[in-house]
Amino acid sequence: MPEMMARIAQGAVRAAMLCALCLATASHADAQAESVRAILTQRLQEMDATLRRAQGAGQTPIAALLAAAGLSEGLIPTTSPAGPAPVEKGMVKARVAISNVDFALTVLAQGHGAGDTLPVIAAQGPRGSVALSFRGGSVTLADIQAGMRSTGLDPVAAPGDVVLRRPVVLWDDTTLRLDSRDHLALSRPDGAFIISLGRVEIDGSRLSVQGGPNPHSDSFVPFVTVAGGGSLHMAQARVEGLGFGTSPIFSGVSVVKHPLIPVAGETTVSDTLFADVASLSLVGQAGAQVTGNRFMDMRQNALLIDAGPGAQVTGNVFHGTAPTNAIRVLDASDKSRVSGNLLLDGHRVGIVVDGTSRHVTVSHNLVWRREGSAIKFRASDCGLVASNLVLENAQKGIEVRSSDGALLDRNVIVGSASAGVWVSGQQQDAVIWLKDNVMRGNWAGLSTATAARIVMSGNDLSAQFPRLFAGDIAGQTRAIYGNLKGAEDLTLAPSGTEPPIRMSTHACVTPGGS
Repeated sequence: MPEMMARIAQGAVRAAMLCALCLATASHADAQAESVRAILTQRLQEMDATLRRAQGAGQTPIAALLAAAGLSEGLIPTTSPAGPAPVEKGMVKARVAISNVDFALTVLAQGHGAGDTLPVIAAQGPRGSVALSFRGGSVTLADIQAGMRSTGLDPVAAPGDVVLRRPVVLWDDTTLRLDSRDHLALSRPDGAFIISLGRVEIDGSRLSVQGGPNPHSDSFVPFVTVAGGGSLHMAQARVEGLGFGTSPIFSGVSVVKHPLIPVAGETTVSDTLFADVASLSLVGQAGAQVTGNRFMDMRQNALLIDAGPGAQVTGNVFHGTAPTNAIRVLDASDKSRVSGNLLLDGHRVGIVVDGTSRHVTVSHNLVWRREGSAIKFRASDCGLVASNLVLENAQKGIEVRSSDGALLDRNVIVGSASAGVWVSGQQQDAVIWLKDNVMRGNWAGLSTATAARIVMSGNDLSAQFPRLFAGDIAGQTRAIYGNLKGAEDLTLAPSGTEPPIRMSTHACVTPGGS
């Protein structure tokens, strides 16, 4: 059944992308343009329905699906990141003990604040903050079960019992290994969770929540957090129901670096299903890889990259209910790349780059029918937004706010209920470039509010109705009337049109500008 669902989904995506190419090239005079758009919309609806059905049938290999569809143009790896080395025979087992969970929570609070910590403590009830802990070696699910029995923390934890009823803390000299034989259910009524300060390796496992609300802390939901200098490898797993609150440290599955502790190991998350999880949060993880995952019915923003320079977010699918952003790249996550992802429905902006994250690339993504905008850069200079398909979103297509040196290149922006491109809050000397974009049927092609200078080159606005320009550049619309295909370059400036500015002169591309 999963293989059949994958083949159906592959066909839907392939057809959608072929239709998108037709949509980008069809002339306004040709009635084919609207029929192509209707076909594309139908294919995306079929894709959305297929993914919803696949939730009950098993996981879909998303990275392979998108690569076969041509959405990534070769940018998505054809194989998952390398898995962990096999457990060597005779590897030292970690020592088991009983400890107080407060120290581990203090490590988290030192780096990321104490928000939502009180509900975690309250969830332990009258038994207090007692946890099973491990030091100095390898830990498996069987070891956790045995430790619960031997310490008396959970004497009824029989071999093979999948329910974790107590917190588990793994110190920085441990490696937790879960494989395809392991299904770990964390008990919400009992206040269970896992905090690791070391390495966590999860291959083909299932993590879920068991039971109803906690009687001592109604908001608490179990979570798995890798903290301090720890790292995570997760592949072909299934994660359901984890996470609560507003802090990334308890958001479901999270890797949150302590500011004073160096990271040991790389973090990779691939080919995994996240369903009804608050968020996957990676904080302080340079070079993290998030590849080929499926995020369905997430309860907060689906994926958070925070202070993670060089992160790679490729070939993921986001669909189902979504109250806020699908992807957030924040807080100096310089030179990160968000590429070849598929975003279907959801509320607010689909992809957000914010917080002085410089030289971030957002490319080859398909964003359809967000109840908000598709892509937004804010306070993040030198961004590249290239070859994205932005279709039928309820607000703007692509937003650039307070961000100098952005290049919007070869994007297809169709049917936005507001502006196809919005530029605002720019400094007086800021420049952005719009090059070879196609805008069709948006409320306005380009709208601005304090936009400084915008260099226009090769953009096709021949089918952009009802408005070409809006906002404080509306008066310059006449400058584009005879140039709807962008044959002549020009600069839109506060005082009127000016000669084009060469990109090679800007700090984003000159030596020392990075």
